Amino acid sequence: MQTDLIVKSSDRQYPQLTVNEYVCMQAAKHCQLDVPETYLSDDHAIFVIERFDKPNGIAFGFEDFTTLMGRPNTSDGKYIGSYESLLKATKIYTNDHKQVEKIYQYIVFNCLIGNGDAHLKNFALQYPADHSRVFVSPIFDVTHTLIYPTINNKMALKMGTDKAFPDHSALLKLASPEGIKIRNAATIIEHLADGIAEYLAQSNEVNLVYGLKESILANLRNCAVKHPIKPVFRHSKKRKFDTRVDGTET
Repeated sequence: MQTDLIVKSSDRQYPQLTVNEYVCMQAAKHCQLDVPETYLSDDHAIFVIERFDKPNGIAFGFEDFTTLMGRPNTSDGKYIGSYESLLKATKIYTNDHKQVEKIYQYIVFNCLIGNGDAHLKNFALQYPADHSRVFVSPIFDVTHTLIYPTINNKMALKMGTDKAFPDHSALLKLASPEGIKIRNAATIIEHLADGIAEYLAQSNEVNLVYGLKESILANLRNCAVKHPIKPVFRHSKKRKFDTRVDGTET
């Protein structure tokens, strides 16, 4: 029995969700975020992620922000709150500006990649048994939700006054409050946007899901880039197959 792996299978409600998550996690890795190792089965039906709560076999404490922020343990509890409060809570629990910046990078990445399900349970802190340090966990559970017609086009948490996906100025504003001010926010946004575009240009897996690349790129253009994304050109290789989000092949 493999206890160091988390295995996810395909979902009929969300076709090719395994490929979607693999693509988003590989994009995060390309952007040099802290990402656990991930794998996709040859038939694309299984997505595997290495557990990161037991590095080198040593168990670390793991607390998601639903618990840390005292939200109710209900299906709706993880959607109560804002990304501003997530940053503030990270500052309180870690007292480390680098960890606050790390959470900010995760929030920006989720916005740029088009993940409307980046709720409180998808952000977490870890710590060793002696509590000598508290740090932000690797990024996890990232998908591009905007491609699925049954999911609304809102974010999981508020940014500012509502759950609309932000523009560039809103992401800069998120980084501006005293106490959590992130001075290189504009550089972070540009780096992540360019990194996502670069990865999509070289990825074969993104082409397995009909319209996934186009949907992510459309969100990049509409969501949070002040300047045009750097163009990245690549010859299209012949694909084994295309699968639309309705599950049919082309």
